[in-house]
Amino acid sequence: KTILLSVGNLIPIKGHRYVLRALAELVSRFPQLIYCIIGDGPERSSLENEVSQLSLQSHVFFTGYLPKNQVADYMAACDIFVLPSYNEGFGIVYIEAMSFGKPVIGCRGQGIEDCIMDRQNGFLVNPQDTKDLLKTIRYILDHPEQSHQIAARAQLEIRNNWTWSKNV
Repeated sequence: KTILLSVGNLIPIKGHRYVLRALAELVSRFPQLIYCIIGDGPERSSLENEVSQLSLQSHVFFTGYLPKNQVADYMAACDIFVLPSYNEGFGIVYIEAMSFGKPVIGCRGQGIEDCIMDRQNGFLVNPQDTKDLLKTIRYILDHPEQSHQIAARAQLEIRNNWTWSKNV
């Protein structure tokens, strides 16, 4: 299995819906894809309905809220961290995923752009753009060696420059 992971409140600005729509197009070519969503919130029922409408029940799993140590286990196990949040400040969850050496996808024009440099140490997509997200996930899946190198640079960047001791 190839695991996509999102961690965050289930609210519209987190962009889970765009991942689901991209996933619907990806599973025919990549049937091993699994999308794990950690978090809870008012959008859960709507997202679960969309999963059914897109026939993704065997590809999408909702865990609900999990404590930090369990979230870390999922981050360690995932293959790609994706959270196309829009209208949001700097998200620590991206830094956490990068510290695990995972390819991370965030949105351009958001707070995480202070840390992620597109295709250098992560991936940036246009907000609310399913096609751009689809293209980026497909790139990561089709180019595992390049994606691994990008993730390794991210991990090094986080370890060298984004520690609590350096930023407090």
